[in-house]
Amino acid sequence: MSEKTSLAAGVSSSRRLDEYVDLVRRLSLNTDPNEMLQTISSKMGFVIQADERVSFNRNNVPDGAIRITRSTRWQHEPDPWREQGSLPVVTGSVLNDLIHAGQPQKIDDLRIVPDDPAYEHLSGMRSLIASPLFHQGEPTYMVALMRRDPNAFSVDELTSFVLTSNLVGRVTTNLLLNQQLEHAYKRLDREFSLVGQIQRGLLPAAPPKIPGVSVATFYEPSTRAGGDYYDFFTVPGGGWGIFIADVSGHGPGAAVVMAMMRTLLRVAVERQEVTPSPGGLLNFLNDRLADSVSGGQFVTAFAAVLYPQEKRMVYANAGHNPPRWLRGASSQVVALDGDHSLPLTIVPDLDAPDNTIQAGEGDRFLFYTDGITEAENQAGTQFGTPGLDAALGCCSWSPESLVQAILTSLRTHVGEEPAADDQTLVAVALHGGEGF
Repeated sequence: MSEKTSLAAGVSSSRRLDEYVDLVRRLSLNTDPNEMLQTISSKMGFVIQADERVSFNRNNVPDGAIRITRSTRWQHEPDPWREQGSLPVVTGSVLNDLIHAGQPQKIDDLRIVPDDPAYEHLSGMRSLIASPLFHQGEPTYMVALMRRDPNAFSVDELTSFVLTSNLVGRVTTNLLLNQQLEHAYKRLDREFSLVGQIQRGLLPAAPPKIPGVSVATFYEPSTRAGGDYYDFFTVPGGGWGIFIADVSGHGPGAAVVMAMMRTLLRVAVERQEVTPSPGGLLNFLNDRLADSVSGGQFVTAFAAVLYPQEKRMVYANAGHNPPRWLRGASSQVVALDGDHSLPLTIVPDLDAPDNTIQAGEGDRFLFYTDGITEAENQAGTQFGTPGLDAALGCCSWSPESLVQAILTSLRTHVGEEPAADDQTLVAVALHGGEGF
């Protein structure tokens, strides 16, 4: 038999206070709504004494019917949220009349006939108080307390019961919503994790092996999936294409646009629809993406073609962060900030101009997304291009050490602050200088 809520009369005020403190302490530990109701039931006798209790609602039942969710006369009280199908649905009972009245009820001389559908829960009881529990302004639930003697409840007890039961009901609803949100979050997190895994599979599995060139990369999304993208491809005439882009925003939406862009890039390269002009490639991508991307999203992109034998680079920039160029043995950092265009998808007819530079032996290039330079510390100060350039000036020749130096400096700057945006680095070094 479930624990009854009746107590011997004459519980002292100090005892009741101790029990109240123990109750609220235990409630603070409950995260499951059913466990919380069981905790309250075990202490209800210190709030209002009763011989029996029954709870019922009219959720998901035919009009005029109720579902009994708890009763102290059950050997086992099912979880009303997980075992709803096992709970009895009744019509024509005095309990139906109580809940449909939608008001607190006090019955001083309760007389239950044996053919009442709720007789097993009410028999032998002569007094009853019932409190409606309101949800969105409607009396959807009700709890009734009963005593064996007639005229056993006072109006003050009914008043306290209405307030207490509705506060408990609100806490229970909040716990249930929190539980549902937690389950939904876990499902979404699993789905986002899968999106992130698929997205990582769209990035190069390893840096390309280019004669006379070394390459190192780093990629870290701020969420499970991100909007940063980089790629490499061959170009007729001995050139190697280097591409980096950043879709505005982050998360699954940005990842979808990134996947579209990757597909278009591969199609353009494989079909050789684009000349070795990086600007032509950006124009091609803009034409194809402009009709598919909406909601204010845009893409910053930088495309370059490197000719290792000639140590010449042709590049075009569509609103992306200018890559950094370190000349030979010099620690001086130069920005590749030549002529550029607006980001992709902003205007229908893009005209991204080409720029050409002549590099030399030992030159290094760093391509990056703004998640690096816009990373903030606790004070709100960004890492910035000064921080990036300072890290570049202190590192050794290899692309791997260049990437590591930037990450070390970045983590020193931000401390424990989580990344607010995706972060990508692509470092390229031309052989022939010191260290190669």
